[in-house]
Amino acid sequence: FEEGVRASLTGMALLALANPAAAFEFQRAITLETPPAPVQFLLAASRALSGRDQEAIAGWQAARAAGFAPALVDGVIAESYLRIKDFPRAAAVMPVRPSSRDRAELMTFAATRIAVGREAEAVTVLDDLLAGNPGDLDARWLLVHAVYAQIVNGDSSARDRFLIEAARYVAANGAHRALASAWREALLR
Repeated sequence: FEEGVRASLTGMALLALANPAAAFEFQRAITLETPPAPVQFLLAASRALSGRDQEAIAGWQAARAAGFAPALVDGVIAESYLRIKDFPRAAAVMPVRPSSRDRAELMTFAATRIAVGREAEAVTVLDDLLAGNPGDLDARWLLVHAVYAQIVNGDSSARDRFLIEAARYVAANGAHRALASAWREALLR
């Protein structure tokens, strides 16, 4: 057991350094009969860090099956599905708005809704997040994206809201201000 714990700790140190060798240490820890749920979770994280999202999803599902709470795993599974562009599965992992106020979880939920064309749900969540922290540029960008998607998907009533939100985002020097400006200019033509 002690050797497994050592392998887990080594894996955690390597994971903190974004070293792909972390996966080897976590796999070794699993064979040494350490508690499987946390080690499976960390192994999956090392897979995701290496861009191996399919393996990460399988690992997080194994962690859940081994006893890890779904509330701790579902968001990262949904994020991996979003990265591999499997939008229906991403949304299926988070079928309802999370009851927590966890920013990351709510942002992931909003992203899944945008991805499957349910932008109004995303807008509601993002409005709530921004009410508590109007300077959150990541949430503001996701809101700009959601409202623009509403327009693209045929909801012309979202035009004025988009112009306002895009202007706010651009004025705040958001990282994607060039794209927001281009979308805004396209609507103003």
